[in-house]
Amino acid sequence: MLIMSSEFLISLLLLLISVVYYYLQPKKINRFYGYRSSKSMKNLTNWQYSNKLAAVMLFRISVFNSVVFLIISLVYGDLNKNIFGIFLFIQFIAMFIYVEKKTAENEKKQL
Repeated sequence: MLIMSSEFLISLLLLLISVVYYYLQPKKINRFYGYRSSKSMKNLTNWQYSNKLAAVMLFRISVFNSVVFLIISLVYGDLNKNIFGIFLFIQFIAMFIYVEKKTAENEKKQL
């Protein structure tokens, strides 16, 4: 079935996770849940800022992927799973770089 392609379902799952993550962000710095990097875990301000931004970015990535992979599956049928995996990996790397950069900028503003 067209709508049930794994790429589309994964994109929808990430969309759901991003919404839950946005509204149920971790209040305290921890090593189990939330956007975790040395910069985000440096202090509570960085933690809150980077977690909120990461949730927004994950939402945007998920919406983009849902639309793109739905269109691709309508036009071409199934997509190679390796291409999807590489595409998603690149998006997560870009998200990490963006969140780290914005967190550093926000940290400088606080000084």
